[in-house]
Amino acid sequence: MGISGHLLNWIKSFLSQRLCRVRYGDNLSKFGLLQTGLPQRGVLSCILFNAYINDLVQKLKSIHGVKYLLYADDLLIWTVTPKKNLVP
Repeated sequence: MGISGHLLNWIKSFLSQRLCRVRYGDNLSKFGLLQTGLPQRGVLSCILFNAYINDLVQKLKSIHGVKYLLYADDLLIWTVTPKKNLVP
């Protein structure tokens, strides 16, 4: 996508070394290192998600009969097939 230099390094830093833990009732889990995903409510998360799936959307455009909707950080993919006549 042409991203390089300081901006690429900043994005790498933004996405690396992120820790999380789960709260269930009054209990907290140990911290775990996140290896995938984007921060929820992150200002750049929607933009980075769209950049990540950009090539997928381009491929979907070329598949006959496949439809898709892309909104913020959600992607919906579907197709329609004719209903077979079940009456003999």
